[in-house]
Amino acid sequence: IAGLQYALRTHGNRLVLVDPGPTITEFTDRITVNDNLSPLADPEATSPPACASPIARSAGAVTTGDVEYAETKKNTDGIAACFPFTGPGVDEIDNAEVAPGSARGQVVTDSGGSVPLTVLGNPAWVTNEHIDEEGNASLVLSQLSQTQNVVVYHPTFDGSDEQSPPTTIDFVPDWFLAGVLWLIPCVLVLLLVIGRRFGPLAIEQLPVIVPAVETVHGRAALSSRSHDRDGALHTLRTGALLRIAKRLSLSPDARTPDIIARIAATTGADPGYLHHVFVTASAHTDTELTELVHQLTQIESEIP
Repeated sequence: IAGLQYALRTHGNRLVLVDPGPTITEFTDRITVNDNLSPLADPEATSPPACASPIARSAGAVTTGDVEYAETKKNTDGIAACFPFTGPGVDEIDNAEVAPGSARGQVVTDSGGSVPLTVLGNPAWVTNEHIDEEGNASLVLSQLSQTQNVVVYHPTFDGSDEQSPPTTIDFVPDWFLAGVLWLIPCVLVLLLVIGRRFGPLAIEQLPVIVPAVETVHGRAALSSRSHDRDGALHTLRTGALLRIAKRLSLSPDARTPDIIARIAATTGADPGYLHHVFVTASAHTDTELTELVHQLTQIESEIP
């Protein structure tokens, strides 16, 4: 503490103590905990400034804490007190160390000591839970912003009291474990519903005979979904040529030009037209494919 006070004096800084309690005597002998208060006192929930300090008046009323501080000796120069307890039973008592009429409050400033000192008597003012209540934020920020830099020092007696940095699990909300336990049976039920079988497995003797019409319909559906018009047209042309060759008594090895020539000789059709239908024509749309299939059927129907 002596080193801290020396550093403060050397660099012209000020000291702010947050609810030091009885240990305030380690920092100054000019301020003490106010014991001149009735044990039956029931202070109001908020405390008005009740002093001339611009910072206190700007903050307005603040939430009331549990401890009040006062000057050790009455009428000590440089000491000002704000935010005293108010309410039922807040009366001075006899035989107390703090003299009746001494400056007392939850905020006590001392500008006449070895270093400028301010005591904030309510630790709730600087907590996230209560700093946004009443004028707490205004009071604390105004007190801590009077110098360019702020050094926060939290003294501990030994290294055993030092808290380790928070881990990931520290940020998990309290309801997380209960939520996980509740989800486990829900997931099990979902797996049972998804994985259930609708009746016994069907046993089918092998080999299985698939009707030709099913194969035709299956290939037609595949061609339709893939828009493979050229493949479908090639299959239809090949089937038509094989059937016509058989009807014209041609060998299975007969070439397409030979079959076309025999068709032209038999039906009197134009060989160029036949070559176009059986070889060169292509289908870019479903309409064109339908028209070519109709022409193939028409030619095949003319074969005796």
